[in-house]
Amino acid sequence: MESHHPESQRFLLAYCVCDVAPLSKCFIGRCPGLILGGVHGNDEAKVYAELCVAVEEMIELIHADGQEMPRPLGKQEFNGKFVLAP
Repeated sequence: MESHHPESQRFLLAYCVCDVAPLSKCFIGRCPGLILGGVHGNDEAKVYAELCVAVEEMIELIHADGQEMPRPLGKQEFNGKFVLAP
């Protein structure tokens, strides 16, 4: 895939994951911090290709709206506390 935005390569290489759901044996492609949810399917290569398109489209939308790129979750520090809603 030819990238139009330098940020897409950074997000794809460092922050995107393609996991296998144990029960359904379905591949799930996610990019936390950039897109909510993700893409899924039975073919890992197709899932990754769809994830690349989703990341590229989200970056285009962010730039078109004049927004700042989000900071990747991997660079943030968390306090380790969980808050449960009643």
